[in-house]
Amino acid sequence: MLPPLPWRPILRTSALATAGLALLLVLGVVLAGRGGVVTLVAAGDEGPSAEVLRRDFPGTELPPGLGHDGQQFYAIARALPHLSEAVPALDRPAYRLQRPLLPVLAWLVHPGASGPALAIALAAVGLAAVALGCVATGAVATTLGGSPHLAAAFAALPGTWAALRLGVADNLALALAAAALALSLRGRRGWAVAAAVAAVLAKESILLVLLPLALWPRPRRHVALVAVPAGVAAALALALRWWLPPSGAQVTELVLPFSGLATVVPAWLRGEDAAAGLLLAGACLAGVAALRTRGRSGDLRLVAALHVAFVVSLSPDVVGLSFNVARATAPLLWAAVLVLATGARVTAPDAAGAPAGVREPGAPTPASRTSTIG
Repeated sequence: MLPPLPWRPILRTSALATAGLALLLVLGVVLAGRGGVVTLVAAGDEGPSAEVLRRDFPGTELPPGLGHDGQQFYAIARALPHLSEAVPALDRPAYRLQRPLLPVLAWLVHPGASGPALAIALAAVGLAAVALGCVATGAVATTLGGSPHLAAAFAALPGTWAALRLGVADNLALALAAAALALSLRGRRGWAVAAAVAAVLAKESILLVLLPLALWPRPRRHVALVAVPAGVAAALALALRWWLPPSGAQVTELVLPFSGLATVVPAWLRGEDAAAGLLLAGACLAGVAALRTRGRSGDLRLVAALHVAFVVSLSPDVVGLSFNVARATAPLLWAAVLVLATGARVTAPDAAGAPAGVREPGAPTPASRTSTIG
C-alpha cells in the first residue's frame, strides 16, 4: 500500500503559491491603466471578439492590436448556453469550441454574466486551476518520493503566469492532466479517466501529457486513461465540423521540425523578443537533462521527450512570441522539474507498470523487490 499523502504541506504550499499569483494578477490589472478588468481576457481593439467586448465594456478603451485568445473564451462563456451566438466572435469557431471547459466553468460560476463580472469569473477559474495544478503536482511528487513543497513548481512555471494573464485554458488542461497522473499512480483509475477527459475538454493537445501513460509498459487497464479522452476529443471535433460551416481561416500551429525556429532565430539575434528564445532554449535543455538522467520515472521522461519534439515543430507565431513559448513549454518544464527533483529516489518502472517504490494499492512487496525510495 502507498503511504497517505502529506496533505497539510501540499495544501499549504499550494495556497501560498496561488495567492502569490493572485496578487500579481490584481497588480497587473491595476497597472494596466484604463483597460482595467478587460485586460483579464486579453482584449484587443482589432481582435475577433472586439465588438462583443465594446458592447459589454462601454466607455472602456480596448488595448490596441489583436489581443489574445482569452477574449474568445469570454465570447463563448457569454453566449452559453446558446453557442451559435458566439460563432461570429471567433476567428476559428471549430478550433475554439473544441476547448469548452474553461468558459463552461466560468458560466457555472456566474450564469448569464457579462462584462466585468464574467471577466472576473474567468480569472477565478484560472486561479482555481493553478491551485489544482499545485495540489496535483505535489501529489505526483510525493508519490514518486519527492518533497511536498514541489507543489509550488506548477505556479512557478513561466507558462502558468502567461496563461493566467492571457485568460486561456492551458493551466486548466495541465492541472487536470497532472491530477489524472496522480490519481493513476495511486490506483484511482476511474477518477483518473474522468480527470483526463476533463483535461482534453480544456485543451485537446494535452493528450501529449497523457499519451506516455499508454506508451510505457503498463497493464492494459491503464490504456483507458488515453483512449477514452482521445475518443471524447475526436467525437467533439467531428460534431463541431458537422455543425459549423467550413471556416475560411487556415492557420496551423505545427510545421516541419525546426522550420519555425529557422524563421524566428534571426529576429531573436536582432533582439526582437529574445526572451522567447531564452525560454525555449531553457525548456529544451531542462527536457534533455531529464532524458539523460538515469533512474527516472518513465512516464514523465516520455512527456519530456514528446514535448521537446513538439516545441521544435511549432510555427513562428508560437515560438516567436515569449508568452506563447512560455505556454507551449509549460508541460515540458513541468515534467522535467518533477523528473529532476524526484528521480534520484525513483528507479525505472517495475513489471507492474508503476515506478519502483510506487506500487498498485494492495500489491505485494516481496523482500527481493524492496522500494528504492529513501
